[in-house]
Amino acid sequence: MPRIRSLHVLSLLLITSCAMQQARPAELDDLAGTWQFAGEVPVGAKIPTLAIQRDGRVGGTSGVNRYQTTLTTENATKGSFGVGPVAGTRMMGTRDAMQLETSFLEALALADLALVAGDLLVLKNGERTLLRFRRVTRG
Repeated sequence: MPRIRSLHVLSLLLITSCAMQQARPAELDDLAGTWQFAGEVPVGAKIPTLAIQRDGRVGGTSGVNRYQTTLTTENATKGSFGVGPVAGTRMMGTRDAMQLETSFLEALALADLALVAGDLLVLKNGERTLLRFRRVTRG
């Protein structure tokens, strides 16, 4: 999955903030709010976002399009994470933006663990880090 690996580029600021605060399993209250993707975004792409509502609705931008899904809220304890099928708009973007979007949505679907450290959210599949986000707003 080389496309997913390309999502892991982080700024020194994020690495420093994560090291300063211990990551812990996220619960629904921790997840509620809007999160902004903390990786490299190609020219022509929108920064992916993850907006999680307390009722389990999830949506945001995925690089080019808007998407929506639902959080598996019964598992949103002790860090368990999962989303249902994703629906989205179907606009076209640049090749790089579309690749980012595909990788982002694939990683979101694979995530089974959510960790928070301050205003940083990390989605993982087992031990493998898939996505990192910075908090924009609290829900």
